[in-house]
Amino acid sequence: MQNYRFLPDNEYAERIKYVFGIDLNAPDALDKKKLKSHENYIVALNPNPDMDSKDNIQDKEFYPYRNHLYFFKKFNICVMQMPSALLLEIDKNTDKDHINVYKSAFDYHWNNYILNDNKASLAWLVSNGKEMEVKDLLFCFGYDKDAKLNKLILDSISNNANDGYSIESLEQVFAGRDLNGKLQIHENLLKFIQENPTNDYVKMLDIYGNYCLGEKTDCKFTRDESFKIAAYITYYLKLIDLENDKRSGSDEYLIINDMLFRIIGALEDKEGNQRDDEGEDSKFLKEIIKNDYYNLPNFKEMVYGLVNDYRNIGYSSETVD
Repeated sequence: MQNYRFLPDNEYAERIKYVFGIDLNAPDALDKKKLKSHENYIVALNPNPDMDSKDNIQDKEFYPYRNHLYFFKKFNICVMQMPSALLLEIDKNTDKDHINVYKSAFDYHWNNYILNDNKASLAWLVSNGKEMEVKDLLFCFGYDKDAKLNKLILDSISNNANDGYSIESLEQVFAGRDLNGKLQIHENLLKFIQENPTNDYVKMLDIYGNYCLGEKTDCKFTRDESFKIAAYITYYLKLIDLENDKRSGSDEYLIINDMLFRIIGALEDKEGNQRDDEGEDSKFLKEIIKNDYYNLPNFKEMVYGLVNDYRNIGYSSETVD
């Protein structure tokens, strides 16, 4: 655990923003009124590494996290324990580049992965009982920029889906909320699925996309937000579907279920229930058009193609033309 690379101040701030979405240089970084919260989570920015009392940091809390997460600006590290449990031996006569020993293997590997993007440290964290903390990077902060982490999360869900995929297992995977409580679609994870498609991944998208379009009383998103999530899922499913011709006849051919057809009005009545006879344009389609196809490249052409292909089942497509 020697030879740990401490980042310069500017790189440290950039990396924290890249992973957590927290701008340490923002004047309102500690404004709790602008930040959302998670139950049973706490995070503090601790600019003074000598502080070791929980009472001393209550006014520094700015975002909740599993257990505790402290950002030490002076030493450019972050830990998930109280400052007194940091377990760093520091030579008081030198600067941060001369911290002598990391006694905590977790702190070492957590920082080495978070700040230095070290994949060996990611593997250590997963193998040593810290898989949930690692997954929280996506679930709580929307960190979807690491392909290895995306694969880890998706495969973990797939491997544990003995009786099918539950909504609970998918609820934080494809979308969440940023630090300000705004909808945050995990588009890099959707792109990962597009680039590395499997039938399991596609099934997850199909199940959650259809859930977003259903009538729900326990959904964490508004109706408009749910439509947007479903639109993104439909878009990436269609991109995968367009690649299916190249996979046709091989074991890699992917089965796209009914998610794409939810755009077609003939499959949905005014209450959002599926039907076979002629119906009006779906609420989903109307929302897509109203939001200018969410500015997704070529999505309008994709939607028009779906509508045109299935006119024979009684779809009313005037609004797309």
